[in-house]
Amino acid sequence: MRHIFISLLAALAAGSIQAGLPIVTVCRTTEPCDVHGTLVLRDGSETLEIAVQRGKATLDDDVDRPWEAELRAPGFWMPKQRLAPTLEVWRTGTLRGRFIPAATDQPLPSSFQLVLESPPHPTQHGPIARGTTVDCAVAENGAWSCEVPAMALDVIVRARTFTPHYKWDVTVKPAAVTDLGTLGSIVPTGPMRVLEA
Repeated sequence: MRHIFISLLAALAAGSIQAGLPIVTVCRTTEPCDVHGTLVLRDGSETLEIAVQRGKATLDDDVDRPWEAELRAPGFWMPKQRLAPTLEVWRTGTLRGRFIPAATDQPLPSSFQLVLESPPHPTQHGPIARGTTVDCAVAENGAWSCEVPAMALDVIVRARTFTPHYKWDVTVKPAAVTDLGTLGSIVPTGPMRVLEA
């Protein structure tokens, strides 16, 4: 029996964990951070789902297999990654907006991808890698919202039949809503940085 712990403390994110070794989940902020949800593990065609309670999940399998881990937990986010004894997660906030067609016959997308990246820093890489995506559903009236990691983000709203919209250095706070407003088929103006998906 091996133990996988989900933690906000980057300093713990290395090495193997012996069965029964106590590790405390530590947050980098004072926000509540008890993770409850499901850890989805994939290795080729095989998929496992294991429960996460209070930041800890138990894997009754070979932890050294090349599992890809995905977290499904309300209020928390982590990028898909190779399974490790400690996985760094983030609190989430909500981005929302609304697509407005330029013409009555322009179809609305049923879903789209937000492309996320940490804003550039002169001396270090941010925690959110270039090309990170989040899937978002769109309502019949064009409204959408989806959970994203709560931090400063560069965002591309990219949907079929709509011009991509670029939002730089958007501040997302934990458990709060950030409104990006209406998004139509308009070419964005002003200075832009290239953000690749």
